[in-house]
Parts: sequence; C-alpha cells; structure tokens
Amino acid sequence: MIIRITAILSFGLILLSMTGPLQAQEIDKLVVLPIRDRTEQPTGGLETLKQVVGKYFGKSRQVVILTKEQFQAVLDSATGSRLTLAQSVAEKMDSNGMLIVTLERYRQRVGSEFSATDPASLAFNFRLFKTPEDKLVCSGRYDETQQSLAENILDFSQARKRGFKWITVEDMTEKAVRNRFDKCQDLKDKSSIK
Repeated sequence: MIIRITAILSFGLILLSMTGPLQAQEIDKLVVLPIRDRTEQPTGGLETLKQVVGKYFGKSRQVVILTKEQFQAVLDSATGSRLTLAQSVAEKMDSNGMLIVTLERYRQRVGSEFSATDPASLAFNFRLFKTPEDKLVCSGRYDETQQSLAENILDFSQARKRGFKWITVEDMTEKAVRNRFDKCQDLKDKSSIK
C-alpha cells in the first residue's frame, strides 16, 4: 500500500514539474467605472470618494477612471444589467479588468476633533472583475462609524493611530480606500501610493 501511494505521489510530482507552475494572468489595463452613489442625501461623499480613488491610482497608464459622461459615451445605446454594460465598456476600452465601487453611507462628524456629538461614518464596497471571462478577482467592504474609546475598548489600537481624536469622514475615506484596496494585489500593483 505504501509503495502504491509513493508511486502515485512521485508520478504526480513528475507531471507537475513537466507542466511548470500555474500562473494567473494579471490585469494589464484596469477600467474604474463611475462610482455608484447609494446614499440618500447629497453629502459630497461621491466627490470625496472619486478624489481618493483617483489619488490611489494616480496617473497610472494602466488605469482609466471613467466619469459618468465618458461611461455613457462609450456605451452609446447599449442596454442590459449594470454588469453587462460594464463588460461592454471594458471590451470597448480594450481592458482586461474592471473595478466597480459603490458608496453606501457618507456622514461627516458633527463637532470638533476633541468633542463630537455625531461621529464620522462611511460605508462602501468594491468588486474587481477580470474580463472578458467575468471572473471576480477580489472584493471588499468598509463599514465604520467611529466610536469613542469608552464605547469600544477593544479598538484601542485604532484610537491610538487616530491620536484619540474624532476624525473627519474625509480622513476616514482616505485611509479606508488604501486599507481595503491594498488587500487586493491586483489593485495594489496599480497604485501610485507605495
């Protein structure tokens, strides 16, 4: 029995060495679709998130960030679900990756950095697809309403990083995008922030 198992394992190793390591094809060109705003009121969150995402990718030649107008112009008169339309845009832009970002909540703190009556709050999600096979490469979500140290003693390290202050939602957005996007290697590779 041991001889059979050894022979099977040896044969498997020989086959693997002949074929070489499997390598994932990386995303050469990434299209960032217009950020979708699902917040209920105009808060400036959409503009802030656009700026932060733009700053994250900088002037990378591998990344194209589309405005709503550019997205519509590329689509022309195509119809279908948001994902179908996004796939069409990626194909027309000769891209093999597309990033979809959705803003869910964006609320500014009320008060100062030392005394806030209403803390900053942010929620967004993202999905990175490899096209044309529409394979989900990675996704992430951020959802936080800042809490005082008294409300959440387990978050001591986060409070210390923030200087035990109430931060603005813009500061939260800046750090959240980098934190979440950096966890996706394909996005981190395209970042201008090192």
